[in-house]
Amino acid sequence: MAVLPKLESGSIVDHYRPIWAGYYSAIEKIIGDGGTIFDLLNPDSVLSSTTFQTRQHHTDGVALTGTYSEAPTAWDDPTDLSSLDSYQGCVPFVKGNQSDQDIRIADDATFDADAAFSMGIWVTIPNGYNSQMILQHGVANSEFTTWKLSWNNDIADAFHFGLGDNTTPASNQSYTRSTALSPDTKSWTFLVCTWSGTDGYSNMHLYVDGVLDDNTGADVGTGVTVPYLSTVDVAIMSRTLNADDDRYFEGKVAGGPLSPFFAANKALNAQEVYRLYLLGRAAMGLQ
Repeated sequence: MAVLPKLESGSIVDHYRPIWAGYYSAIEKIIGDGGTIFDLLNPDSVLSSTTFQTRQHHTDGVALTGTYSEAPTAWDDPTDLSSLDSYQGCVPFVKGNQSDQDIRIADDATFDADAAFSMGIWVTIPNGYNSQMILQHGVANSEFTTWKLSWNNDIADAFHFGLGDNTTPASNQSYTRSTALSPDTKSWTFLVCTWSGTDGYSNMHLYVDGVLDDNTGADVGTGVTVPYLSTVDVAIMSRTLNADDDRYFEGKVAGGPLSPFFAANKALNAQEVYRLYLLGRAAMGLQ
């Protein structure tokens, strides 16, 4: 992949904004009309503010309010869009502290639908202990979860994608996990989770860097049929309700056009996932 050219003059945002426009357009076309990009670090939002707006594709996506636990400029590793240290290639990022920093997206019926969906995110793999939550929708106890994506270095150093419709704890839950990986705080990893809308873990798929990586799976109880209808936010970089939980994410999460996304009513296929991966590598200037 070509490395983005060195900036000689003018603001970084001025240089990157027209590049971002092309990536936003290409990614939105792939995730479809029901796609919503959780638009982190968009310079049109004030980064000293704690709120931002998601980006919807056409009228079928949802425009929602997002909230940072504190303004990105005040995080332990602050994001500064005027500094190249806050970018990978042309892509800005946030870095968690595994303590109290996360991002929330207002709840919407889109996230509860008993239908196919896909979600994706670019992260670095953390070194922290135990399980760290990357994306979750559901209530605090992980046994009551609509869907979740986590990193577990206490269970085979792997990413886990879980679903549940748990009106009774652990009654209907499925998961699939990736092959064991070594933590690497510098290397970026692209994760996509898809569900066809049909019962059972065999209809869930986890892609790592554009490649299907369903290493193993399991159904608890009768498997997933209707995701649990919660009224809580989507959490990025933490579990949903536990304010003092030890599962905050300490890795980096990409923003701008490579922000986390949710595609309602669509299970991305392998070709679409790989195209998203290639777009991300190009935007980040990865070799």
